[in-house]
Amino acid sequence: MRARLALHISDINYFIYEISLKDKPEHMISISPKGTVPVLLIAESIKIDESLDIMLWAFQQAQIEDKLIPKKNRKEIFELIHTNDSFFKENLDLYKYAQSDIDKNKAFNQCMTFIKILDIMIEKNNGFILSKMLSIADYAIFPFIRQFVNVDQNKFKDTNQKNIEDWYSKIHESSEFKYIMKKPNLS
Repeated sequence: MRARLALHISDINYFIYEISLKDKPEHMISISPKGTVPVLLIAESIKIDESLDIMLWAFQQAQIEDKLIPKKNRKEIFELIHTNDSFFKENLDLYKYAQSDIDKNKAFNQCMTFIKILDIMIEKNNGFILSKMLSIADYAIFPFIRQFVNVDQNKFKDTNQKNIEDWYSKIHESSEFKYIMKKPNLS
């Protein structure tokens, strides 16, 4: 999702191929032996198979990298994305696939540690994570927060994290997000 957002925002045309991870096509494995998505094939010899790397490549191509990754926040941006991609993602997976209510609640509370930090940052920055404008941090973190919210929307609403709810709604209702969520025309 974040790779699609970056490509769309950067006005880069791309094709989407729906992949069943239970039945990965040989062509995909030949392009990216690790067998995960997304995979961006630019030319036969140029491929990118990490979503954050696809985002960086797209923003560089569109020459909007400085706008979306301000130099003054660069270190903080990548530290925050790293925390999202490690600590939050690990606990999100535990929350989504927990075998017991105790484990699910423990993982939920761990996720909320990160969400509360984001909520404070959003309040401090008047609507977005690190500034008054969307940055790569917002686009990179949003898909994971969306997964978290979708596990149990009522439970999330009960946390009363107003700033993150508003932030989530802004991105979720944006024309960019709605565009990338359209089912691809595969004919």
